[in-house]
Amino acid sequence: MWAFLESLPSLNSATICAWIVGLLLLVAGAGKIVTIREFRKLLAAYDILPPRAVPTCSLLVPSSELLVAMALLSGRHQLIAGCAAACLFFVFDGGIAVNLLRGRRELPCGCFGKRSDPISWYLVTRNLALGAIALASTGGFRLVTAVLLAVYGLTALSRWVRRSTRPLAQTSAGLEPR
Repeated sequence: MWAFLESLPSLNSATICAWIVGLLLLVAGAGKIVTIREFRKLLAAYDILPPRAVPTCSLLVPSSELLVAMALLSGRHQLIAGCAAACLFFVFDGGIAVNLLRGRRELPCGCFGKRSDPISWYLVTRNLALGAIALASTGGFRLVTAVLLAVYGLTALSRWVRRSTRPLAQTSAGLEPR
């Protein structure tokens, strides 16, 4: 039993960041694979890629997410995996930001496959924070890691509170919830 415990990676801030980002990418990649046809349509709807590239990219995105997730969760090649995860988040941010600037707020983000929220500047901020956490998983930025995890946690909490109280406020004002 002790040999098993000693074989586990040490629980430092980089490892925790790697597990957070790795689990998130694992769920995101699996969600896209399960709903690959819908994801392909969504990728085409973003209107960023040439139409001929959409089928290939619709397979590459979730495959990359799963590959990077496995590397992060295994603790191997941490530097490469953390940088690759950050690149994924920053590329996603580019696609979201371009469409927001085009005024296309109705597009689902596609983050977890079929179950997705509409794109927003909140998602851009969240992905920037996740990219920074992914970079922190490479083993550097100890103070930055703690600050980013706190900011990300507070942002997620405020978003959850705002979403869970919105229907109550709209209903009490006599408005129908969306």
